[in-house]
Amino acid sequence: MELLPANSLFQFLALGLAIILGVAAVNALLFASLNAAIAASPWLAFALVGCSIILVLGGLTIPVWRGLAAHTNQRLQMEAAHQQLQGSLQERKAQLQETQDQLSFEITEREDLEEQLRDTMEEMTVVDEVARVISAAPDVNEVYAGFAPKFKQLVDFDRLEVSIVDHRASTYTIEYYSGLPVPGYALGSTNPLEGTEIQQVTLTGQTLCREDLGSDPAYSADSEYLQLELKSNITTPLVSKGRVIGAVSLYDHRRGSYQAAQQGILERVAHQIASTVDNVRLHGELAASTEEIAVADGVARIITSALNTDEVYEKFALEMKKLVDFDRVHITAIDRNSDNFTLKYVYGTPLPGRPVGSVQPLEGTPTGTIVATGKTLSRPDLAADPVYSVNQAHLKMGLWSSILVPLISKNRVCKRSAIMGHI
Repeated sequence: MELLPANSLFQFLALGLAIILGVAAVNALLFASLNAAIAASPWLAFALVGCSIILVLGGLTIPVWRGLAAHTNQRLQMEAAHQQLQGSLQERKAQLQETQDQLSFEITEREDLEEQLRDTMEEMTVVDEVARVISAAPDVNEVYAGFAPKFKQLVDFDRLEVSIVDHRASTYTIEYYSGLPVPGYALGSTNPLEGTEIQQVTLTGQTLCREDLGSDPAYSADSEYLQLELKSNITTPLVSKGRVIGAVSLYDHRRGSYQAAQQGILERVAHQIASTVDNVRLHGELAASTEEIAVADGVARIITSALNTDEVYEKFALEMKKLVDFDRVHITAIDRNSDNFTLKYVYGTPLPGRPVGSVQPLEGTPTGTIVATGKTLSRPDLAADPVYSVNQAHLKMGLWSSILVPLISKNRVCKRSAIMGHI
Protein backbone atom coordinates (compact mmCIF):
# COMPACT_ATOMS: atom_id res chain seq x y z
CA MET A 1 0.00 0.00 0.00
CA GLU A 2 1.34 3.43 -0.91
CA LEU A 3 1.61 6.13 1.86
CA LEU A 4 0.31 9.65 1.61
CA PRO A 5 2.82 12.48 1.29
CA ALA A 6 3.96 13.98 4.65
CA ASN A 7 2.13 17.30 4.18
CA SER A 8 -1.16 15.66 3.33
CA LEU A 9 -0.91 13.30 6.35
CA PHE A 10 -0.23 16.22 8.72
CA GLN A 11 -3.17 18.17 7.35
CA PHE A 12 -5.40 15.12 7.68
CA LEU A 13 -4.43 14.57 11.36
CA ALA A 14 -4.80 18.25 12.20
CA LEU A 15 -8.26 18.36 10.69
CA GLY A 16 -9.28 15.20 12.56
CA LEU A 17 -7.98 16.59 15.87
CA ALA A 18 -9.87 19.88 15.36
CA ILE A 19 -13.06 18.01 14.64
CA ILE A 20 -12.67 15.82 17.74
CA LEU A 21 -12.06 18.86 19.93
CA GLY A 22 -15.07 20.58 18.40
CA VAL A 23 -17.21 17.53 18.95
CA ALA A 24 -15.98 17.32 22.55
CA ALA A 25 -16.97 20.96 23.12
CA VAL A 26 -20.37 20.32 21.61
CA ASN A 27 -20.77 17.22 23.78
CA ALA A 28 -19.89 19.23 26.88
CA LEU A 29 -22.49 21.77 25.94
CA LEU A 30 -24.99 19.03 25.22
CA PHE A 31 -24.11 17.35 28.47
CA ALA A 32 -24.96 20.55 30.36
CA SER A 33 -28.15 20.91 28.35
CA LEU A 34 -28.94 17.25 29.07
CA ASN A 35 -28.80 17.75 32.79
CA ALA A 36 -31.20 20.64 32.42
CA ALA A 37 -33.45 18.63 30.11
CA ILE A 38 -33.55 15.62 32.45
CA ALA A 39 -34.68 17.88 35.13
CA ALA A 40 -37.34 19.27 32.80
CA SER A 41 -38.44 16.19 30.84
CA PRO A 42 -37.03 12.62 30.28
CA TRP A 43 -38.07 12.50 26.60
CA LEU A 44 -36.31 15.72 25.85
CA ALA A 45 -33.17 14.30 27.47
CA PHE A 46 -33.43 11.17 25.30
CA ALA A 47 -33.70 13.28 22.14
CA LEU A 48 -30.68 15.33 23.12
CA VAL A 49 -28.63 12.15 23.68
CA GLY A 50 -29.57 10.80 20.21
CA CYS A 51 -28.62 14.06 18.55
CA SER A 52 -25.31 14.02 20.36
CA ILE A 53 -24.53 10.52 19.19
CA ILE A 54 -25.39 11.47 15.58
CA LEU A 55 -23.23 14.56 15.74
CA VAL A 56 -20.29 12.65 17.15
CA LEU A 57 -20.51 9.88 14.57
CA GLY A 58 -21.02 12.33 11.74
CA GLY A 59 -18.14 14.45 12.89
CA LEU A 60 -15.83 11.46 12.91
CA THR A 61 -17.06 9.74 9.72
CA ILE A 62 -17.17 12.65 7.27
CA PRO A 63 -13.50 13.65 7.66
CA VAL A 64 -12.45 10.01 7.42
CA TRP A 65 -14.39 9.50 4.19
CA ARG A 66 -13.04 12.75 2.83
CA GLY A 67 -9.48 11.68 3.69
CA LEU A 68 -10.00 8.26 2.15
CA ALA A 69 -11.47 9.81 -0.99
CA ALA A 70 -8.54 12.20 -1.27
CA HIS A 71 -6.09 9.36 -0.69
CA THR A 72 -7.81 7.19 -3.32
CA ASN A 73 -7.82 10.02 -5.84
CA GLN A 74 -4.13 10.68 -5.29
CA ARG A 75 -3.35 6.96 -5.63
CA LEU A 76 -5.30 6.78 -8.89
CA GLN A 77 -3.49 9.84 -10.19
CA MET A 78 -0.16 8.33 -9.24
CA GLU A 79 -1.05 5.02 -10.89
CA ALA A 80 -2.10 6.86 -14.04
CA ALA A 81 1.15 8.83 -14.00
CA HIS A 82 3.07 5.59 -13.39
CA GLN A 83 1.33 3.88 -16.30
CA GLN A 84 2.00 6.88 -18.55
CA LEU A 85 5.64 6.78 -17.53
CA GLN A 86 5.79 3.03 -18.20
CA GLY A 87 4.26 3.59 -21.64
CA SER A 88 6.79 6.30 -22.44
CA LEU A 89 9.61 4.04 -21.29
CA GLN A 90 8.34 1.14 -23.41
CA GLU A 91 7.99 3.43 -26.43
CA ARG A 92 11.49 4.79 -25.92
CA LYS A 93 12.83 1.28 -25.44
CA ALA A 94 11.17 0.20 -28.72
CA GLN A 95 12.69 3.21 -30.48
CA LEU A 96 16.13 2.38 -29.12
CA GLN A 97 15.75 -1.27 -30.18
CA GLU A 98 14.69 -0.21 -33.67
CA THR A 99 17.67 2.13 -33.87
CA GLN A 100 19.96 -0.66 -32.69
CA ASP A 101 18.52 -3.10 -35.25
CA GLN A 102 18.94 -0.52 -38.03
CA LEU A 103 22.54 0.12 -37.01
CA SER A 104 23.23 -3.62 -36.88
CA PHE A 105 21.72 -4.06 -40.36
CA GLU A 106 23.75 -1.17 -41.75
CA ILE A 107 26.95 -2.50 -40.17
CA THR A 108 26.29 -5.99 -41.59
CA GLU A 109 25.44 -4.54 -45.00
CA ARG A 110 28.59 -2.43 -44.95
CA GLU A 111 30.70 -5.45 -44.02
CA ASP A 112 29.10 -7.43 -46.89
CA LEU A 113 29.78 -4.60 -49.31
CA GLU A 114 33.37 -4.33 -48.13
CA GLU A 115 33.80 -8.10 -48.57
CA GLN A 116 32.27 -7.94 -52.06
CA LEU A 117 34.56 -5.02 -52.89
CA ARG A 118 37.60 -6.97 -51.70
CA ASP A 119 36.52 -10.01 -53.74
CA THR A 120 35.93 -7.82 -56.79
CA MET A 121 39.31 -6.17 -56.41
CA GLU A 122 40.97 -9.58 -56.09
CA GLU A 123 39.08 -10.81 -59.16
CA MET A 124 40.08 -7.73 -61.16
CA THR A 125 43.70 -8.18 -60.08
CA VAL A 126 43.73 -11.80 -61.25
CA VAL A 127 41.86 -10.91 -64.47
CA ASP A 128 44.42 -8.19 -65.20
CA GLU A 129 47.21 -10.66 -64.46
CA VAL A 130 45.61 -13.20 -66.82
CA ALA A 131 45.41 -10.56 -69.54
CA ARG A 132 49.02 -9.52 -68.90
CA VAL A 133 50.26 -13.12 -69.05
CA ILE A 134 48.40 -13.77 -72.29
CA SER A 135 49.40 -10.54 -74.01
CA ALA A 136 53.06 -10.99 -73.02
CA ALA A 137 53.34 -14.63 -74.12
CA PRO A 138 55.36 -15.09 -77.35
CA ASP A 139 53.50 -18.17 -78.62
CA VAL A 140 50.14 -19.86 -78.24
CA ASN A 141 51.38 -22.62 -75.93
CA GLU A 142 52.70 -20.09 -73.42
CA VAL A 143 49.50 -18.07 -73.75
CA TYR A 144 47.30 -20.89 -72.53
CA ALA A 145 49.84 -22.36 -70.12
CA GLY A 146 49.84 -19.06 -68.25
CA PHE A 147 46.09 -18.58 -68.55
CA ALA A 148 44.77 -21.79 -66.93
CA PRO A 149 46.42 -21.67 -63.47
CA LYS A 150 45.66 -17.97 -63.07
CA PHE A 151 42.03 -18.47 -64.02
CA LYS A 152 41.65 -21.41 -61.62
CA GLN A 153 42.28 -18.95 -58.79
CA LEU A 154 38.97 -17.32 -59.69
CA VAL A 155 36.73 -20.21 -60.77
CA ASP A 156 37.31 -23.88 -60.00
CA PHE A 157 37.03 -26.47 -62.76
CA ASP A 158 37.97 -30.05 -63.63
CA ARG A 159 38.42 -29.30 -67.34
CA LEU A 160 38.94 -26.05 -69.22
CA GLU A 161 38.75 -25.83 -73.00
CA VAL A 162 39.57 -23.03 -75.41
CA SER A 163 38.06 -23.69 -78.84
CA ILE A 164 38.55 -21.84 -82.12
CA VAL A 165 35.67 -21.82 -84.61
CA ASP A 166 36.11 -22.24 -88.37
CA HIS A 167 32.94 -20.65 -89.74
CA ARG A 168 33.62 -21.71 -93.33
CA ALA A 169 34.14 -25.37 -92.51
CA SER A 170 31.49 -25.38 -89.73
CA THR A 171 33.98 -26.98 -87.37
CA TYR A 172 35.77 -26.08 -84.17
CA THR A 173 39.27 -27.01 -83.03
CA ILE A 174 40.29 -27.52 -79.40
CA GLU A 175 43.17 -25.07 -79.25
CA TYR A 176 43.94 -25.77 -75.61
CA TYR A 177 42.64 -27.74 -72.66
CA SER A 178 43.61 -28.13 -69.02
CA GLY A 179 42.44 -30.83 -66.65
CA LEU A 180 40.76 -34.14 -67.46
CA PRO A 181 41.38 -35.57 -70.96
CA VAL A 182 38.23 -36.52 -72.89
CA PRO A 183 38.40 -39.20 -75.61
CA GLY A 184 37.79 -37.66 -79.02
CA TYR A 185 38.37 -34.14 -77.73
CA ALA A 186 42.14 -34.01 -77.45
CA LEU A 187 44.40 -31.03 -78.06
CA GLY A 188 44.21 -30.02 -81.72
CA SER A 189 41.21 -32.22 -82.50
CA THR A 190 38.70 -30.77 -84.97
CA ASN A 191 35.01 -31.61 -84.59
CA PRO A 192 31.77 -30.69 -86.38
CA LEU A 193 30.17 -27.53 -85.03
CA GLU A 194 26.63 -28.81 -85.58
CA GLY A 195 24.78 -29.87 -82.44
CA THR A 196 27.34 -28.57 -79.94
CA GLU A 197 27.29 -26.00 -77.16
CA ILE A 198 30.01 -24.19 -79.13
CA GLN A 199 27.53 -23.72 -81.97
CA GLN A 200 24.92 -22.45 -79.51
CA VAL A 201 27.11 -19.68 -78.11
CA THR A 202 28.42 -18.89 -81.60
CA LEU A 203 24.88 -18.32 -82.87
CA THR A 204 23.59 -16.39 -79.84
CA GLY A 205 26.74 -14.63 -78.68
CA GLN A 206 25.54 -15.38 -75.14
CA THR A 207 26.94 -17.50 -72.32
CA LEU A 208 25.42 -20.97 -71.93
CA CYS A 209 25.25 -22.26 -68.34
CA ARG A 210 24.08 -25.80 -67.55
CA GLU A 211 23.77 -26.94 -63.94
CA ASP A 212 23.27 -30.66 -64.64
CA LEU A 213 24.29 -32.29 -67.93
CA GLY A 214 22.69 -35.56 -66.89
CA SER A 215 19.20 -34.09 -66.60
CA ASP A 216 19.30 -32.71 -70.14
CA PRO A 217 22.06 -34.12 -72.37
CA ALA A 218 21.16 -31.79 -75.22
CA TYR A 219 24.47 -31.62 -77.08
CA SER A 220 26.50 -34.14 -79.05
CA ALA A 221 29.50 -34.35 -76.70
CA ASP A 222 27.54 -34.57 -73.43
CA SER A 223 27.72 -38.36 -73.18
CA GLU A 224 31.54 -38.36 -73.32
CA TYR A 225 31.78 -35.77 -70.55
CA LEU A 226 29.18 -37.55 -68.41
CA GLN A 227 31.22 -40.77 -68.61
CA LEU A 228 33.98 -38.86 -66.83
CA GLU A 229 31.39 -37.65 -64.26
CA LEU A 230 31.61 -34.05 -65.43
CA LYS A 231 28.15 -32.85 -64.47
CA SER A 232 28.07 -29.07 -64.90
CA ASN A 233 29.23 -26.82 -67.72
CA ILE A 234 29.50 -23.17 -68.65
CA THR A 235 30.54 -21.95 -72.10
CA THR A 236 31.04 -18.34 -73.09
CA PRO A 237 31.94 -16.97 -76.54
CA LEU A 238 35.21 -15.29 -77.42
CA VAL A 239 34.24 -12.17 -79.36
CA SER A 240 36.81 -10.16 -81.30
CA LYS A 241 35.90 -7.22 -83.52
CA GLY A 242 32.20 -8.05 -83.17
CA ARG A 243 32.65 -11.64 -84.38
CA VAL A 244 32.63 -14.88 -82.39
CA ILE A 245 36.02 -16.50 -82.99
CA GLY A 246 35.76 -19.29 -80.43
CA ALA A 247 34.66 -20.18 -76.91
CA VAL A 248 35.91 -20.92 -73.41
CA SER A 249 34.27 -23.91 -71.69
CA LEU A 250 34.49 -25.07 -68.08
CA TYR A 251 33.38 -28.46 -66.75
CA ASP A 252 33.09 -29.60 -63.13
CA HIS A 253 32.17 -32.87 -61.39
CA ARG A 254 29.70 -31.07 -59.11
CA ARG A 255 26.19 -30.09 -60.16
CA GLY A 256 25.37 -26.39 -60.14
CA SER A 257 29.00 -25.28 -59.90
CA TYR A 258 28.52 -22.27 -62.15
CA GLN A 259 26.14 -19.54 -61.05
CA ALA A 260 25.83 -15.83 -61.76
CA ALA A 261 29.07 -14.93 -59.94
CA GLN A 262 31.15 -17.47 -61.88
CA GLN A 263 29.46 -16.47 -65.12
CA GLY A 264 30.37 -12.81 -64.55
CA ILE A 265 34.02 -13.69 -63.90
CA LEU A 266 34.25 -15.96 -66.96
CA GLU A 267 32.67 -13.32 -69.21
CA ARG A 268 35.09 -10.64 -67.97
CA VAL A 269 38.08 -12.91 -68.56
CA ALA A 270 36.78 -13.93 -72.00
CA HIS A 271 36.35 -10.27 -72.91
CA GLN A 272 39.92 -9.55 -71.79
CA ILE A 273 41.58 -12.40 -73.69
CA ALA A 274 39.47 -12.59 -76.88
CA SER A 275 41.50 -10.06 -78.86
CA THR A 276 44.79 -11.60 -77.78
CA VAL A 277 43.61 -15.12 -78.65
CA ASP A 278 42.47 -13.84 -82.04
CA ASN A 279 45.83 -12.16 -82.62
CA VAL A 280 47.65 -15.34 -81.67
CA ARG A 281 45.42 -17.30 -84.05
CA LEU A 282 46.03 -14.85 -86.88
CA HIS A 283 49.74 -14.86 -86.14
CA GLY A 284 49.76 -18.66 -86.38
CA GLU A 285 47.84 -18.60 -89.65
CA LEU A 286 50.18 -15.94 -91.02
CA ALA A 287 53.22 -17.96 -90.00
CA ALA A 288 51.78 -21.08 -91.62
CA SER A 289 50.85 -19.14 -94.73
CA THR A 290 54.32 -17.60 -94.87
CA GLU A 291 55.87 -21.04 -94.60
CA GLU A 292 53.57 -22.36 -97.33
CA ILE A 293 54.44 -19.42 -99.58
CA ALA A 294 58.13 -20.01 -98.96
CA VAL A 295 57.80 -23.68 -99.89
CA ALA A 296 55.65 -22.80 -102.90
CA ASP A 297 58.28 -20.28 -104.01
CA GLY A 298 60.87 -22.99 -103.58
CA VAL A 299 58.81 -25.34 -105.74
CA ALA A 300 58.46 -22.66 -108.42
CA ARG A 301 62.19 -21.94 -108.30
CA ILE A 302 63.02 -25.62 -108.66
CA ILE A 303 60.61 -26.11 -111.56
CA THR A 304 61.80 -23.04 -113.46
CA SER A 305 65.47 -23.85 -112.94
CA ALA A 306 65.33 -27.57 -113.81
CA LEU A 307 66.19 -28.58 -117.34
CA ASN A 308 64.95 -32.18 -117.18
CA THR A 309 61.17 -32.72 -116.96
CA ASP A 310 61.50 -35.86 -114.82
CA GLU A 311 63.74 -33.91 -112.45
CA VAL A 312 61.11 -31.16 -112.26
CA TYR A 313 58.38 -33.63 -111.29
CA GLU A 314 60.54 -35.37 -108.70
CA LYS A 315 61.55 -32.17 -106.97
CA PHE A 316 57.99 -30.91 -107.20
CA ALA A 317 56.70 -34.00 -105.38
CA LEU A 318 59.33 -33.80 -102.65
CA GLU A 319 58.68 -30.12 -101.97
CA MET A 320 54.91 -30.62 -102.08
CA LYS A 321 55.16 -33.32 -99.44
CA LYS A 322 56.52 -30.69 -97.05
CA LEU A 323 53.18 -28.90 -97.33
CA VAL A 324 50.67 -31.73 -97.78
CA ASP A 325 51.21 -35.31 -96.66
CA PHE A 326 50.28 -37.98 -99.23
CA ASP A 327 50.94 -41.59 -100.27
CA ARG A 328 50.77 -41.12 -104.01
CA VAL A 329 50.91 -38.23 -106.45
CA HIS A 330 50.69 -38.37 -110.23
CA ILE A 331 50.72 -35.83 -113.03
CA THR A 332 48.92 -36.27 -116.36
CA ALA A 333 48.94 -34.35 -119.64
CA ILE A 334 45.69 -33.64 -121.48
CA ASP A 335 45.22 -34.21 -125.21
CA ARG A 336 42.03 -32.38 -126.14
CA ASN A 337 42.18 -33.42 -129.77
CA SER A 338 41.83 -37.12 -128.91
CA ASP A 339 40.02 -36.64 -125.54
CA ASN A 340 42.71 -38.68 -123.85
CA PHE A 341 45.22 -38.07 -121.06
CA THR A 342 48.74 -39.43 -120.62
CA LEU A 343 50.29 -40.36 -117.27
CA LYS A 344 53.52 -38.33 -117.13
CA TYR A 345 54.78 -38.93 -113.61
CA VAL A 346 54.00 -41.05 -110.51
CA TYR A 347 55.40 -40.63 -107.00
CA GLY A 348 54.55 -43.64 -104.90
CA THR A 349 53.05 -46.98 -105.94
CA PRO A 350 51.76 -46.97 -109.55
CA LEU A 351 48.20 -48.10 -110.24
CA PRO A 352 48.16 -51.65 -111.72
CA GLY A 353 47.80 -51.50 -115.49
CA ARG A 354 48.59 -47.79 -115.63
CA PRO A 355 52.35 -47.28 -115.86
CA VAL A 356 53.99 -43.94 -116.65
CA GLY A 357 53.35 -43.15 -120.30
CA SER A 358 50.02 -45.01 -120.48
CA VAL A 359 47.13 -43.26 -122.30
CA GLN A 360 43.56 -43.31 -120.97
CA PRO A 361 40.27 -41.82 -122.24
CA LEU A 362 38.94 -38.76 -120.41
CA GLU A 363 35.32 -39.93 -120.39
CA GLY A 364 34.08 -41.29 -117.06
CA THR A 365 37.22 -40.37 -115.15
CA PRO A 366 38.02 -37.78 -112.47
CA THR A 367 40.45 -36.20 -114.93
CA GLY A 368 37.61 -35.76 -117.43
CA THR A 369 35.57 -33.98 -114.73
CA ILE A 370 38.20 -31.36 -113.89
CA VAL A 371 38.91 -30.79 -117.60
CA ALA A 372 35.21 -30.06 -118.10
CA THR A 373 34.81 -27.86 -115.01
CA GLY A 374 38.28 -26.35 -114.66
CA LYS A 375 37.89 -26.71 -110.88
CA THR A 376 39.60 -28.72 -108.17
CA LEU A 377 37.95 -32.05 -107.38
CA SER A 378 38.20 -33.12 -103.72
CA ARG A 379 37.02 -36.57 -102.65
CA PRO A 380 37.48 -37.19 -98.90
CA ASP A 381 36.07 -40.76 -99.02
CA LEU A 382 36.39 -42.80 -102.21
CA ALA A 383 34.32 -45.64 -100.74
CA ALA A 384 31.35 -43.30 -100.45
CA ASP A 385 31.86 -41.94 -104.00
CA PRO A 386 30.96 -44.73 -106.48
CA VAL A 387 30.86 -42.39 -109.49
CA TYR A 388 34.18 -43.44 -111.00
CA SER A 389 35.15 -47.03 -111.81
CA VAL A 390 38.80 -46.41 -110.96
CA ASN A 391 37.86 -45.98 -107.30
CA GLN A 392 37.93 -49.72 -106.63
CA ALA A 393 41.51 -50.03 -107.83
CA HIS A 394 42.53 -47.19 -105.52
CA LEU A 395 40.69 -48.71 -102.57
CA LYS A 396 42.44 -52.05 -103.07
CA MET A 397 45.74 -50.19 -102.73
CA GLY A 398 44.55 -48.63 -99.47
CA LEU A 399 44.06 -45.18 -100.99
CA TRP A 400 40.86 -43.76 -99.50
CA SER A 401 40.91 -40.06 -100.34
CA SER A 402 42.10 -37.87 -103.20
CA ILE A 403 42.26 -34.33 -104.50
CA LEU A 404 42.78 -33.42 -108.19
CA VAL A 405 43.93 -29.93 -109.24
CA PRO A 406 43.91 -28.67 -112.85
CA LEU A 407 47.09 -27.15 -114.29
CA ILE A 408 45.92 -24.23 -116.43
CA SER A 409 47.91 -22.55 -119.19
CA LYS A 410 46.45 -19.85 -121.45
CA ASN A 411 43.04 -20.36 -119.84
CA ARG A 412 42.98 -24.04 -120.75
CA VAL A 413 43.51 -27.16 -118.64
CA CYS A 414 46.70 -28.66 -120.06
CA LYS A 415 47.62 -30.97 -117.23
CA ARG A 416 46.44 -32.04 -113.84
CA SER A 417 48.02 -33.31 -110.64
CA ALA A 418 46.41 -35.72 -108.25
CA ILE A 419 47.30 -36.29 -104.60
CA MET A 420 46.04 -39.44 -102.89
CA GLY A 421 46.26 -40.68 -99.34
CA HIS A 422 45.18 -43.51 -97.04
CA ILE A 423 43.10 -43.47 -93.88
